[in-house]
Amino acid sequence: MENSLVWWLEAISIPAITLFGLIGNILTFIVLARKPPHPTWTPPASLMLSRSSIPRRESSSTDHPCSLPYYPSSTQSASRHTSPRTQSTATSSGRHYSIASRRSSSTPDDGTYLPPLTTRFLLKALAIADSLILLWPCFINSIVYLSTGSIILFLSVSLCKIGTFFNYFLMQLSPWLLVLVTMDRVYNIVFPTLSRRKKLTRKHVKILFILTMLILALINLYMLFGLDLQSEEVMTYQNSTNTSNFHSPSLRCLPKKSFKYFITKVWSWIDFVVAFGLPFVILVIGNILVLIKMKSSENFRSRSARGGMMASPRAAEHWAKVSAILGLTFIVLVMPLVVFQIGGSYWFPAKPDPDIIPTLITVRLVLNLLLYINSAINFVLYMLLGSPKLRQQFVRPLHDCKRFICKCTSRDE
Repeated sequence: MENSLVWWLEAISIPAITLFGLIGNILTFIVLARKPPHPTWTPPASLMLSRSSIPRRESSSTDHPCSLPYYPSSTQSASRHTSPRTQSTATSSGRHYSIASRRSSSTPDDGTYLPPLTTRFLLKALAIADSLILLWPCFINSIVYLSTGSIILFLSVSLCKIGTFFNYFLMQLSPWLLVLVTMDRVYNIVFPTLSRRKKLTRKHVKILFILTMLILALINLYMLFGLDLQSEEVMTYQNSTNTSNFHSPSLRCLPKKSFKYFITKVWSWIDFVVAFGLPFVILVIGNILVLIKMKSSENFRSRSARGGMMASPRAAEHWAKVSAILGLTFIVLVMPLVVFQIGGSYWFPAKPDPDIIPTLITVRLVLNLLLYINSAINFVLYMLLGSPKLRQQFVRPLHDCKRFICKCTSRDE
């Protein structure tokens, strides 16, 4: 009964999580890759020139529809003797306003609903990494196992080595992208003076991203020559009552003799530190520093505006909170599986009772599902925590796709 429950739970939940997450990550990438509109400015009514107050001249055949309005010669001559700073202001009813003020960061269409450029790049990379996690370790592995009954890593030597490498690499890359997002926010918010003097640009973030991928690839490189398909006697039980059992040889992806001690005794702790332990510490400390700084600094908004963090200081605060929520979500959804993997070797014997094996399989599947949900839920957090303008940007591609389908359908008819 429990085995059938596990089969149906995996068969229904895995495709649903994958489809949901892929759609969300694609929408996230589209929204973050789209260039924000240029800021627009509408002068208040007190500054708008009435049409009747502008002197007119008779139109001639040389007038162009796009020509500038005619101003009296006295105005033109006066403007010649004024400084450029004075010329950059316009006068109406005795009031002056600067042309530079026409672009305001508080307008709803100036793109302040988006994160900074550096954070935007990292979140796009996170959407790609999460999509690859949903496709390879989550969907493809599960579908092959449900349809054939065999693990895809056991089908060939190449899949054993390369598939295992990408499993660990992707699972480690996703949390480290969150670490880079947190470090970006810490640099700009906790150290505003330093960030104003030396800005963290997209070029710097790309270099950090490439270095992170290279380091993670080097850490997992041993799998390409330390693993191999080997025969192993596997105990298979016909039923949970253990009335009969038999041994059957099977090919499994196992470490070679020269790497057996390293993989069985050392690697599990290295993977724990790289994939969860160190990111956990950095995320917690970094987000605490950011939140304390935002709460205690009364001049944060003015400093961030002068430092060029974003067009809107409120948006800077907002996206700092979003990055904190992303880190908290990662910790909550991934920690149960990490605790189960590390503690399982101490809590359960090497050869557990056959009666509890189905229960352990069910628990392991549920914890894996939480891990996959972490890769599929980020865009939901963007929509829940984002501004109405950001939610409109997420829905916009769906409306465009709907209009395109309706247009194609109407043409066919």
